[in-house]
Amino acid sequence: MSVTYDRYLGEISGNYLNLEASDDDLKNEAKYGGGSPSSVKKGAGAAAVCLGLLCLLLLAGLTGVVVHYTNATGHHDTGMDDIQFKYKNLTEEWKKLQSNYSSLTKSRDQLQSDYNNLTKSRDQLQSDYNNLTKNRDQLQSNYNHLTKSRDQLQSDNNNLTKSRNQLQSDNNNLTKSRNQLQSDNNNLTKSRNQLQSDNNNLTKERDTLRDERDQLRTSISNLTQEHEQLQSRYSTVVTSRDELQEEVKILSGNITEKVCRSGWIKYRKSCYYISTSRKTWSKSRQDCQDRGADLVIINSREEQTFLSRFNERLWIGLSDRQSEGNWKWVDGTDLVGDGFWQAGEPNDDRGKEDCVEVARQTDEWNDLPCSTTVYWACEE
Repeated sequence: MSVTYDRYLGEISGNYLNLEASDDDLKNEAKYGGGSPSSVKKGAGAAAVCLGLLCLLLLAGLTGVVVHYTNATGHHDTGMDDIQFKYKNLTEEWKKLQSNYSSLTKSRDQLQSDYNNLTKSRDQLQSDYNNLTKNRDQLQSNYNHLTKSRDQLQSDNNNLTKSRNQLQSDNNNLTKSRNQLQSDNNNLTKSRNQLQSDNNNLTKERDTLRDERDQLRTSISNLTQEHEQLQSRYSTVVTSRDELQEEVKILSGNITEKVCRSGWIKYRKSCYYISTSRKTWSKSRQDCQDRGADLVIINSREEQTFLSRFNERLWIGLSDRQSEGNWKWVDGTDLVGDGFWQAGEPNDDRGKEDCVEVARQTDEWNDLPCSTTVYWACEE
């Protein structure tokens, strides 16, 4: 603040504070415009100092006026009147300043009280601020953790969503498979029931067939015994027949001796021709017939042994060409007895073996396809 006194004009001028400010203005200035409580306290002290200086300046001004008045006694009375008027004005201003000073003192005391209260409030607010700062930091930490948890949960949710969609797709496929399996199960159940019914019927038929089988076994056993008896009798009859035939041949030989043609071999009472080339069974028989004979008919083991000594595969006059399994000689008679078959023969391999040969280096028979070309033996 600056104050100037013009001793020639008798005026005091200068820039000073507006000391007529109200208490409310000062409080508002302290609270809102003055900054912190410490700045409010400093402002109040400065105002008091300014008021003191202003009072001193007023006294100096009054002293100057008095001095000026003393020095200007020679001036016109009008100058005295001006001085008196200015003194009066200064006195009034001084009173106003004194009043404002008292008001400022009261305001200072009030501001000091407010300052103390504000200091307590500040300390309380500082404590609250510190607590809030800690809470904020804790909340920030919690927020960060929650953010990470949220992101993790979001990722887990995305994965679970994918898994759910996959499971939903798998569930749909499984539902379709289940329905298909249910349908198949129903069909299988029907089939099982049908098979159970068929099985029951077959079981009954099996039991019936078992009974029939047992009866047939009994019948076969009986027939087997009869067959063995007949076979024994047959063997006895065959032996007797052979002996009689031998006796007849001996007796016939005593009457006339049979002579074989050139190239034929005589054995007992028959003549045999052994071929020197190979032909099918039909062509071999035709050759024998062209020679006035036919393929050989074997009547005994001795005759079989005789033919086997040539050590060649030879067609004989036995076949089942007319009826499979019904073996007949070329003279139309059936094969009597078991014959002289090799082990496992006749086997009708591939269903085409209908003619019989004497196997090489053996004295037993083997069935062959009639189209096979081998040697043959004729008999007359």
